[in-house]
Amino acid sequence: MRVIDLVRFMKSEYSYEFYPNEFPSTAPDNSGIIRIFPSPTTSRSVNRLPSQALVRHVDMAEAEAKSWEIYESLRMRTDFMVGPTRVILCRASQPLFVERDANGRSVYSINFELLTEV
Repeated sequence: MRVIDLVRFMKSEYSYEFYPNEFPSTAPDNSGIIRIFPSPTTSRSVNRLPSQALVRHVDMAEAEAKSWEIYESLRMRTDFMVGPTRVILCRASQPLFVERDANGRSVYSINFELLTEV
């Protein structure tokens, strides 16, 4: 799975502006990023993809609410497509407050793991 496929999926599911890997300098205050972390690849048809969504917002309550919305939707979601990749299962961890950044925006993290089938 490519990170851009996951970004497109997240944008369409949650009506929020997401970017791959880092915030561009032109990103709005209320936006997020999606990361896929390296994991061992295997010749098996099922793989694990550790991933993260970071949500930032000028209003802490709004950042927390969007994070919980994403978590509730992903926490045990099964059998869906992300681009051309079939996701068998997604398991998510509860949102975690990360920081209030230099511009006063609250940042929350939702870590999740995708079990994919090739």
